[in-house]
Amino acid sequence: MVRFLKSKIIDFSLYSRTVGNLESIIRDVMRCEDFEVLLRLLLKAVDRGRISYEEALSLGSREEVEEALLEAYMWRMLIPYNPSSLNPCLSWSSRNILLKRGEMYEMPNIIIILVQNTVKTGEWNPCKAVRQYFRDIGEPEPEKYVKLYKQLLKEEKGLKVTPKEIVRHATSLGINPSPAIAKLKGAGIISPIVDGQKILYEINPSLTINQDCE
Repeated sequence: MVRFLKSKIIDFSLYSRTVGNLESIIRDVMRCEDFEVLLRLLLKAVDRGRISYEEALSLGSREEVEEALLEAYMWRMLIPYNPSSLNPCLSWSSRNILLKRGEMYEMPNIIIILVQNTVKTGEWNPCKAVRQYFRDIGEPEPEKYVKLYKQLLKEEKGLKVTPKEIVRHATSLGINPSPAIAKLKGAGIISPIVDGQKILYEINPSLTINQDCE
């Protein structure tokens, strides 16, 4: 069963000025062509952590919405999933996006926090989101996971890191590697990917924006 971090409901009408900052990220940094539709899509999805294809269609023309869904998937901000599946595939790259009625899309936990914080503060800050996520799940030393996230960004090649690299950095920070990998996957920071005969981990590309954060 797909599990979602409980999202705090935000009255986005109170944050019209800072919503413009989220728009700037989408338009200028992500360089998304249909940035207005993608902005509406993310604001609609963040409340429940998911959105259906049918709900998305209410936000623009079919062509605009489908382009925005593809952009959101490319940036791993919305991932297709089957709510009836007892064993959902953990690999983002293996979840084919079909763009058809009945399809559902989930927002990774870390993206929920990033979008909410950007709307509230006007700043896209992955470090703050990582810190907040691990604090929210009861991690006693969330700062170690912020350091781990930043170390993995330094190691990534084509947004991919090896299990050995995760183990090495987690161990150096005094974090138990096995639970750490599970927690990073649960946060939506990494996802397993098969590359030939090797198992690698894909880093969420949305977390590479403003990676010099504190």
